[in-house]
Amino acid sequence: MVLILGLLFSAASLGTLRGRMESLGAQSPTGPVWFVTGVEFDLLRFEQSVSSYVLGQNNADEVNLRFDILWSRVDTVRFGEVGRKLRAMNVETDDYTTLYEALQFLEERVVNLPNMFDPADRDLVVGILEEIRRFNVPMRDMSLDVLEATSQETKGWRETLLQIAELNSIIGIAMALSVLLLVVVFGLDSVQSRRTLREKESLLAEAQAANVAKSQFISVINHELRTPLSSIKGAISLINGNAVGEVPERFRRMLTLAERNCNHLIQLVSDLLDAEKFRAGKMSYNFEQLALAPFIRQCVAANQSFAETFGVRIEAGKLDENVWIFADEKRLSQVMTNLLSNASKFSNTHGTVVVNVRSDEGTAEISVQDFGRGIPKDSIGKLFERFYQVDSSNERERGGTGLGLSIVKSIVEAHQGTLKVESEVGLGTTFSIRFEQVEAARQPLEAISA
Repeated sequence: MVLILGLLFSAASLGTLRGRMESLGAQSPTGPVWFVTGVEFDLLRFEQSVSSYVLGQNNADEVNLRFDILWSRVDTVRFGEVGRKLRAMNVETDDYTTLYEALQFLEERVVNLPNMFDPADRDLVVGILEEIRRFNVPMRDMSLDVLEATSQETKGWRETLLQIAELNSIIGIAMALSVLLLVVVFGLDSVQSRRTLREKESLLAEAQAANVAKSQFISVINHELRTPLSSIKGAISLINGNAVGEVPERFRRMLTLAERNCNHLIQLVSDLLDAEKFRAGKMSYNFEQLALAPFIRQCVAANQSFAETFGVRIEAGKLDENVWIFADEKRLSQVMTNLLSNASKFSNTHGTVVVNVRSDEGTAEISVQDFGRGIPKDSIGKLFERFYQVDSSNERERGGTGLGLSIVKSIVEAHQGTLKVESEVGLGTTFSIRFEQVEAARQPLEAISA
């Protein structure tokens, strides 16, 4: 009887806890204080960028970037969920409307600033600074008002969380007593012991099944993301190409940024899907005879435009002719794209990336050499781990998923090849891949098994 009462009490406590947490979730804030203070800081950053422009420390592109960020932040606060939250908190937002109108008034001046500051434009720049500085005090007052209103909500949430913590303690005690009673009642029962063992085996089987389901779920999510992202990219490309009418110049910058980020997301989804296929051993290959010299020339040409975005040039160096291997051309192209893109991103501006093909005692070697920043010795051993990045801050700046080199390693190993890295900080890095060389007359039936 005591055991039953304890279990009933625990069930009732859990139901109460769930109701309180659902109520707390419904009352959770949307974080208006962060957006409001964000406007204040972006206003100061824009003012700083204009001042730095006058001092010759940056160019007009930086001023335009800060202006676009500030405008976007103000739009979010005025028209999005944050604006509705502020109005619900009885916080006046008229100053944001005034700031928005001021930004509209300043847009043409900011956009038409010369790339570098010209003393002849001093009055124009001073006018921009004066127009912006008059909003510093109102934005700070707005932040204080929102902070005060939010603190009142936070006080209510804190009290609710304390109540939940107290209730959770009661539930813990009740559950502990229930478990203790269960141990006392069934501890000496051999039948129950065998039943418990069977239950543990069942849980282990369920855990293994859950792991398989997780892998399948990741694959489904990747596929479901790829299609809408491709549609979004296509739509943005059509808009940028004036397929639906002339796009205003002030929108074109944002659309270009959206298209670039969409491409990055598509690549991330593809890398995640490929990484999962490699982990699960489900990647398929189509091995055929492949002549390396013309293949490398194609890869250099295909990746040249990407390298140029970083001010880098890719060169085909010494390419031994009549060097053949058995390979999946599509997957080997993926290897070269990853290596060439990495080499381009981490080369110095106006630098060069050199690709060579060399035949040596029955093996074929492809090398990709850059003369950039190099890789620290303590990082080389971790390069091919999934999601590992030598320098996460640089990776975010240059773009990347941290999956590229792990994919390269998996593909090379599937070709029964070997991968080698040589690097010296400040001098550059060389990735070398060795494959078994074959004669051009060899038949595909002798291809490497996938």
